[in-house]
Amino acid sequence: MTAIPTLPPDAIEISIPALAHHGAILRTLVSAMGADAGWCVDDIDDLKLALSEVLSMMVGRDDIARVRVAFTVHGRQVTVRFRSEPIALLGPPDVLGAAILAAVVDQVDWEDGGATLHKHSVDASA
Repeated sequence: MTAIPTLPPDAIEISIPALAHHGAILRTLVSAMGADAGWCVDDIDDLKLALSEVLSMMVGRDDIARVRVAFTVHGRQVTVRFRSEPIALLGPPDVLGAAILAAVVDQVDWEDGGATLHKHSVDASA
């Protein structure tokens, strides 16, 4: 099993079969991490939507058996890195998917075999 490179020691990494119903596990993990980081419900829901959008591009494909996902929290920023196993070409989403991602996360980086989401939560008290 190949680890996602350059993970900080406090990152959480999970590997799931590339099946849509396993997305619930990832969304639950994002909810817990967002709550621990002090995020508001809207920001947590935004990240869950982005996670679902990227995952939908990876599940149900014959060339992807598993999806490895790493979550890292730095202050009020969460980074979520997706990698397919084996490595499969994954490009930017269709127009609707791109619009959804642009609306709910700060940045999406597309790489061979995956994507990285960056989301910064606005301080609810500000």
